[in-house]
Amino acid sequence: MSDQYKKLFELCSEACLITTADGRVEEANEAAQNLLGGSLEALCGQHLSQFVVAAERSRLQQRLAYMATAAQIPAWEMSFQTATQPVRVQVNADCIATSQGQLIVCWCLKKLQESQIISEVMRQSNQAVDAAIHAETQELKRINRALQQKIKILRRQRQLTQQELSQERLIDTISQRIYECTELDEILDTTVAQVRLFLRTDRVVLYRFKPDWSGTVAVESVSPGVMPILYTHIEESCFRDGYISLYEQGRVRAIADIYTAEIDACHLELLRGFGVRANLVVPVLQEGRLWGLLIAHHCRSPRCWSETEIQLLSKIAMQFGIAVYQAELYEHWQTLATMDGLTGVANRRRFDHYLEECWQEQQTRGSTLTLILADIDFFKQYNDCYGHPAGDTCLKRVASTIQSVFRRSQDLVARYGGEEFVILLPDTEEDAAVELLGLLRRRLQALAIQHQESHYGYLTLSFGLASMTPRLAIAPTDLLNLADRALYQAKAQGRNRIALPTP
Repeated sequence: MSDQYKKLFELCSEACLITTADGRVEEANEAAQNLLGGSLEALCGQHLSQFVVAAERSRLQQRLAYMATAAQIPAWEMSFQTATQPVRVQVNADCIATSQGQLIVCWCLKKLQESQIISEVMRQSNQAVDAAIHAETQELKRINRALQQKIKILRRQRQLTQQELSQERLIDTISQRIYECTELDEILDTTVAQVRLFLRTDRVVLYRFKPDWSGTVAVESVSPGVMPILYTHIEESCFRDGYISLYEQGRVRAIADIYTAEIDACHLELLRGFGVRANLVVPVLQEGRLWGLLIAHHCRSPRCWSETEIQLLSKIAMQFGIAVYQAELYEHWQTLATMDGLTGVANRRRFDHYLEECWQEQQTRGSTLTLILADIDFFKQYNDCYGHPAGDTCLKRVASTIQSVFRRSQDLVARYGGEEFVILLPDTEEDAAVELLGLLRRRLQALAIQHQESHYGYLTLSFGLASMTPRLAIAPTDLLNLADRALYQAKAQGRNRIALPTP
């Protein structure tokens, strides 16, 4: 190596090495010695794989073998084992021939910043959540397709009467609606109305249980002139003690006339109070759990429920069970996709979407939108001093305290990344936001989280606040940039304070 190239090699701030074609170290600049934790004399002759974490050594060997035959190889990432902990590194390497015809490999190792690693982890996490949602949705579609196919096979195996055919069409319609829609309330409202019309009865309700087995009439379709009972709460102990276990086992109860049927006095009184004369009840089971009851009430006169009608209500109750499962699963995955797993507040994805929504709404209304960036002061030092588990606990407590102040339904608290949080306040002027931040700072101080590496001896936050009335000529990122500039000012002025953007 010529003197000028050797000097350039030594002055390079990135870790640079020269190895033999099979990966043994021949030269290493000071940055490489610092990264790998050894002097040049200690490194020379060592195989580069000795400094790579065990799980990636075979991958390094594959790259070496490939470089011997390829003109150039793209950069890649790999974890190197330093003296203290593994470090994620971007690797650039090329195989060249010396003037003597010997093949050598030139390496440049660039240590990745923590923010780059966090961004990659968040990207992979979002991809995993999206993949899980997609997989579960496909499975639900498969279940519904299989159910529809089964209905078609059963239909071909027998000659249907006109009533049975109408019943199957209703089931198909409900099944298709469940297949296409994830809004549970919309499915239930429409279905009970269709069932009431099909049965030509006075009232059809969906009764939902609570954990203590009391319950509420959650959905209702009622004929004109019949007393509505929607949202009625029922706590009859005789109903709970006498019938719950039977309904859990799938029991169907058809009562042609409440005055001649063998039912408990308290149950009779309940039905009489609702104006019921005949009653048909089937359980709604969700994965074997009793979720609720689908009930048909005939109020004008006694009614003998046919086997076809009982089968219809039972099949629809089964469809309701699928709808409940699908809606709860969808809600679960939607929550995971928009929530920060550590702190329980919204994640960056949810914030980005909500900022766009608020921007459009506030622009239409001409209202003020306020955005606050909050950053925990000296958080890296906190982690170094107290450990990452304590750091995680600290993040949770800070997030919970922020949420305790910004509690309106339209307010959003989100984890923006690392130790940084973002607060979005629609319809909030700057002075009102500053007042709320004052309350938040007092509550944070009351937490008295010790931080011996801070200037104050306890944990503090810096805040950047910006308010704006959205217009067509500006973008949501302009508001975000203003708050970011204000946060920078707060830190530059000594931290533990609120800053507004200067003109």
